[in-house]
Amino acid sequence: MKGACLRQMQHPLLAEECLRQVLQLEKSVKEDTYLFPYATVELALLAGDQGDTQLAIGFLEDAKLVYQIADDVFKSVFKNI
Repeated sequence: MKGACLRQMQHPLLAEECLRQVLQLEKSVKEDTYLFPYATVELALLAGDQGDTQLAIGFLEDAKLVYQIADDVFKSVFKNI
């Protein structure tokens, strides 16, 4: 949330730092794993804001992949219940 707010407040360097810190926590977080694809999308929006379309597309592709894997795991867990 902080990274998204910083991006909206036109503080791209602080926003990027915050969002990358979120992504560094990925291996240690067991709950609220939705944060990682959202942080990746925010990085894509930030790259788009700065005119780096290719980087933005790369981030969006990463977010899509992470979300798809999480969705597949979620479906497989609840299919057996």
